[in-house]
Amino acid sequence: MSASPRTSPAWAVRVLRPDGKEVAGSGVLIAGDQILTCAHVVNAALRPRSAQARTVPWPHPSEDEAVLIDSPSVHAGWRARASVVPGAWFVDSSPWDIAVLRLEHPAPDVFGPAPLHCCGDPDRREVDVCGYPGRGEGAVWSYNRMHDKGGARPGYIQLESRTGSGAAISRGYSGAGVREARTGAVIGLATTSYTDPGSKLGFMLPLELIRDAWPGLRDLLAPATGADGGDGGHGSPIEAVCLELARITALAGASDRARLVRMVNRNLPRPLDAAPAPDMRAHLFDIVEECWQAQGGRYALRRAVSFLFPDSPAHELLNRLSAPTTDRLFSADAEQRVKELLSGLDFPSLRDVFSIAAAKAGADIHAVGFPDAWGAFRLLLDCMADHGVPPYLLFAQMVLDELTEGDAVGAGAAGGPAGAHRVDRLRDWISGQADLLEAAGVTDVMERLEELRSARKPGRDHLPLYLIFQIETEEEGAGDIATAPCALTPWRQTNPVRWEPQPMATESLSVADLARRVPELITQADTGWAHHFDRDLVLEFALSRDLMGLDVDLWPLTIADGMPTVPIGIEYDVVVRGLERQLAPLRKRSRRWRTLAGPGPAGSGRTPPIHWIPERGYRDDRELMARLMRDRDSVAGVLSAPPHHDRGRKELFATLYAGISVLIWDREHRSGPAFRDFLKGMIGASGHDGIFTLKKSIRDLRLEAFSVDSQEDDAPGRDISLFWDDPDRPLQTGVRLSEPA
Repeated sequence: MSASPRTSPAWAVRVLRPDGKEVAGSGVLIAGDQILTCAHVVNAALRPRSAQARTVPWPHPSEDEAVLIDSPSVHAGWRARASVVPGAWFVDSSPWDIAVLRLEHPAPDVFGPAPLHCCGDPDRREVDVCGYPGRGEGAVWSYNRMHDKGGARPGYIQLESRTGSGAAISRGYSGAGVREARTGAVIGLATTSYTDPGSKLGFMLPLELIRDAWPGLRDLLAPATGADGGDGGHGSPIEAVCLELARITALAGASDRARLVRMVNRNLPRPLDAAPAPDMRAHLFDIVEECWQAQGGRYALRRAVSFLFPDSPAHELLNRLSAPTTDRLFSADAEQRVKELLSGLDFPSLRDVFSIAAAKAGADIHAVGFPDAWGAFRLLLDCMADHGVPPYLLFAQMVLDELTEGDAVGAGAAGGPAGAHRVDRLRDWISGQADLLEAAGVTDVMERLEELRSARKPGRDHLPLYLIFQIETEEEGAGDIATAPCALTPWRQTNPVRWEPQPMATESLSVADLARRVPELITQADTGWAHHFDRDLVLEFALSRDLMGLDVDLWPLTIADGMPTVPIGIEYDVVVRGLERQLAPLRKRSRRWRTLAGPGPAGSGRTPPIHWIPERGYRDDRELMARLMRDRDSVAGVLSAPPHHDRGRKELFATLYAGISVLIWDREHRSGPAFRDFLKGMIGASGHDGIFTLKKSIRDLRLEAFSVDSQEDDAPGRDISLFWDDPDRPLQTGVRLSEPA
């Protein structure tokens, strides 16, 4: 019988700041005096809001630091202090974001520890999450379905809202127990969510990841009872498939089911024994149970349902049940063999190879260091498959390419008999894994592997690294922009061949604090996730329109203690871009961008058209709009005034509406004839490619303006802003990765 989600469970608690005035998140009572929650929930409860995200990883709380625990839905009058159990704080290694708290006194008898089970494979099971969203005044249920592994950390599982009722996972659910709807057992913790109200996505951390790191959970955790059970009982995969097949009206007749059996038999060495039966469910049960027991039977059933009912939920369920997992493919012997082959192996493009293979794994996996190819391989074991090929297998194939064609180094890398033996053994290991995948139902593995590696092969023209700062005021049009509250969301892009920037946690701070916080994040990137990549780091600022006047390239970067700071605009290529929702429709921008990105007139050296907005050349806003709309050829524009001036703001809006994606302005209003002649000479010197050299040219100008030999206030480049918004590389700025309120 399914567990009822109508009442707050006796194990659900709130985590509050020590003064009890603000809810930081949720938690799960796992023993009389122990609570399981997220480390970032505890950090939010103990640290001032302005400092919560400043130090990553979050510091281990001292024994004297305690949060407040209560549960108004279970015991309205009870509150107790709790501190972190020594050795139970995980923030920079698996399970990534976990804290175990010990209450100063055991919880009252009205409470009860949660039943804890391993999660196992997601298998689209239904789960319920009881948390404290909003101001945290009362418990609210969120009804979800588990999907594939993914998210910001290895091993996380994606949750999607399964009903139109109930709440989507949001701030306040962090640390809440994820309860399996069928059994009532807690199988994981809610960790992060996307705040886009239309997405209804969340992520959970399975309890077995916590068990592997913290011994205290081992005796409390029962085996998984989900669809992996496979015992034919209530909720087993056999029953689940039968129920989905029974919903297909085309299988209502005995002759229809006989056709299904014939299709299954075409892919089996021996036909099924399932005899026709008048009862639809009984017949389907016999068919599915026999397929589950026959060699190759699951694969044959999936192929038959795929052919007859390709868009059915039954087909989707069979795909998920037959999808290989590392547990099914990896024996201890197979793991040991690949460990021997990859340990000690390193090469210059190892981080790029890892980034390519981890394309589906989420952003924060790139922040984890690894000493060699084996360390990188281990991080990929829990990542989702791409076109049926697990990322770890794609990684192994690209390592093999490096061994045979590239610059791999290490003990016995590729040279000599030992190296040749390593190559042969790795090639055999990859072939063996491909065979196992095909036996599990994934077709044409080697062909798909070749397609993926051809499209992503290292050594092609690689994208640089990107660190993108999405910054928008909480209320556009606020009076004093310097003191206005804003949201800062960093994004990072590390994949060298595919544009897929990943968001990091959103922070709330004032605009005035940005000049200090952003350089801190840049330093963290350069000493952390970007440190080992041999590619340039480009800084982009995705700004709301009222922030376009910020002098982001002048924000000071600390090089070392005792050394003068330098503007970030001379250390990195720095450009600004817009928020997607505030730009012209894609069709307008793409039409102009194709002109810019395409080849120039052969041999002409002609510069693409640029729209120069004259200082006093239009009577009113209507004429400005008309001129831009008539000018369908220009690919770039130069404003006559900066966007923080009224005229410049209108010019910015008008050019963006016209679909122009490259803009230049001088923040100090030095946009007279001398400035324009200088820009024309700089751009025109490179002909058609002059626009694409703007980032480097303007960076050189900024360096020259701040050099010892150039102290004039009106030096070209001192206050230039470059707006660069490539429509082929969008930023989905409506989505923020949320930490607890």
